Amino acid sequence: MADKAASLLNLAEIEGRGRALAAAQPLRGGQIALWDSSILLCSALPTTCYCANCFKILPQSSSSQAVSCPTCDRHAFCSPSCLCAALTTSHPPWVCQALSRLVACPLLDGQPLERHVQARFLIAACNLATVSPSYFQLLLSLQGREAHTDDTIAAAQFLHSLLASVCPPPPPASPFPQGFSFEMIVALLSRDKLNAFCLMEPVSSRDGDELDGEISIIHDEGKNLSL
Repeated sequence: MADKAASLLNLAEIEGRGRALAAAQPLRGGQIALWDSSILLCSALPTTCYCANCFKILPQSSSSQAVSCPTCDRHAFCSPSCLCAALTTSHPPWVCQALSRLVACPLLDGQPLERHVQARFLIAACNLATVSPSYFQLLLSLQGREAHTDDTIAAAQFLHSLLASVCPPPPPASPFPQGFSFEMIVALLSRDKLNAFCLMEPVSSRDGDELDGEISIIHDEGKNLSL
């Protein structure tokens, strides 16, 4: 990390979650603690509170320029230009269809939240291999071999069957015309386990009062965290 970020953040290990960046001192609202570019950025859970392309908070007002995905009602965008960009990058028809099927898939019933997040990550990674092969190769170059644990193998076995049932045939330009193999899913989950991090926000109660605790919103494969 850069010197300024290092003074504001500490690298920590959170049980059950992996490596994390924790505030080393109180931070002001709107203060920039870390500036970095990501390899892969995706929403950990379905939400229309954030733009599904740039992840800006969407204002809940009648004057908002927010627009919905033209083929589903589960993703929203801050502007027509963000929607246009997403339709050829982060949210093309293949991703939209796969995520819509994922939400409705009964195989996920009773599965832990982590399995839902991993499924969305793998769909985003498969799309990345099509729209940006160089970034996909960069993702595969991250650390991860040492994360081939029994838990990772078991998760990959379930997710391989799950994705085979919900994902439509990959686009013609995909380097994986049959979808991800079991071995590729293991490799990606291993890299995700060591390199991904989430952006967090306070949990709020139904009446709007802020509660203790945090909830993950955005799943991010960061370059710097692999070092």
